[in-house]
Amino acid sequence: MCGGALRRYLQALDVLPEKPLIAGVPVSVRRENTGLGNEVAFTITHLATHLDSPLQRLRAIKRCMDKNKQRIRDLSPAQVQSYAALMLMPGAIAALLSRFKDRTLGNVVVSHVPGPREDMYWQGARLCGLYPASLLLDGLALNITVISRHDFVDFGLIACRRTVPHVQRLLEYLEDELVALEQATGVVAPAR
Repeated sequence: MCGGALRRYLQALDVLPEKPLIAGVPVSVRRENTGLGNEVAFTITHLATHLDSPLQRLRAIKRCMDKNKQRIRDLSPAQVQSYAALMLMPGAIAALLSRFKDRTLGNVVVSHVPGPREDMYWQGARLCGLYPASLLLDGLALNITVISRHDFVDFGLIACRRTVPHVQRLLEYLEDELVALEQATGVVAPAR
């Protein structure tokens, strides 16, 4: 959905690049029985924004993320941290030195945060939305964080308004992409 929404957004601005956008994606590297706290590394994936078909885009992104996740699973925890640092190093060095403006850590951060798996209540009121506030980094002017909860997903978009003007349009394009994916896969979510 994110790749398709960004494709639509960039097409509307007439600036869709030929090469796919690159996303920095935090992934959990938690091994079983390792205690509390987050254990996260970053990987990068393309968002297949060069592909028109939602189904082809979904398959391309999944292949890329499956390959990244398998590579991470094959490493020890110390190797994972080194691998993540090495993957991000070229963009980080370019950002630190303010050189090579065309080489960044990525174009966007896309992350998923698992939320509660059952309906949540506070003083009798049911939780009906959970929207994250995330960070922007220099060179990464858009952060899309998806929170899954029970039977829903909520999208939190944080953007630099100069670099990503009219970010609210992305919300419409996310909805359009959900419909396109439902049509392409033949899977339609039940109405609630």
